[in-house]
Amino acid sequence: MKEKEEENSSIQTVTYPSVIEDFVRSYAPVDIEGIADMVFTRGMLRNALGAYPRKDSENDPLDDYLAMLAGLGFTLHLTSYGEPGLLCIIK
Repeated sequence: MKEKEEENSSIQTVTYPSVIEDFVRSYAPVDIEGIADMVFTRGMLRNALGAYPRKDSENDPLDDYLAMLAGLGFTLHLTSYGEPGLLCIIK
């Protein structure tokens, strides 16, 4: 569990490192959409990672997961759908 201090209030966002480990075990990042096996838009990532906002938190867990994935080389690209997405190949 990750705790963030924001404007003198404690807000907790639940993230699970095992979700990221499973994603990285299954996919590798690429920079070219034409060679990607999968294009994960934010909506698709939310479903794949189970990153749904919680009523008791102002933070979106998808943002935390995206930050973790960015640290592992998965960066958002503007896709041909006109949305940001992760470009991946299946391992």
